[in-house]
Amino acid sequence: MRICEVCGREIIGPAYLARIEGAELVVCSDCVAYATSYRRLRRGELARRDVAQARVQRPTRPKRPRPPSGTRVEQATRLELVEDFGQKVRAAREARGLTQEELGKMIGEKASVISRIEAGKMEPDIVLARKLEHALGLKLLVEAEEKAKLVVRGASPRAAGGGLTLGDILAMSERARRAEAGGR
Repeated sequence: MRICEVCGREIIGPAYLARIEGAELVVCSDCVAYATSYRRLRRGELARRDVAQARVQRPTRPKRPRPPSGTRVEQATRLELVEDFGQKVRAAREARGLTQEELGKMIGEKASVISRIEAGKMEPDIVLARKLEHALGLKLLVEAEEKAKLVVRGASPRAAGGGLTLGDILAMSERARRAEAGGR
């Protein structure tokens, strides 16, 4: 059973070796109309052509080693946008003499996306921010600063976000008095 390489139907009757758009394809009698040149294949030629195609090894691209799982996500969570990113994008674009449409074409985005970013109505994701950085030669992503948590010993969990409560102070002074009494 032979399948037409253009329409995908089973070839019933004669098969043709046709040149279509520069490629040599085995086609049915209906699809031979698309060919710039063609010739009818004999029975034995089909089998030989199949064997010859099986021998041709297609070059494969070497696989790049993948980073350990979670690396990309961790990196993404450690990056944040700079302050006034919209104004920086606009200033860099205007300094290069680009319109929003031209910048959009450079990075594969619509002009409306560039407009919304410049107006501060939209925050670009990391991929888009990297494209903007590359196209405009500026820095939009910086390492996120980790905010240290203030942990007060002996404080209630309720007070961890808002400071000490009177109850926390009384509990701490009560513990201090017990420690003094126990130490004597």
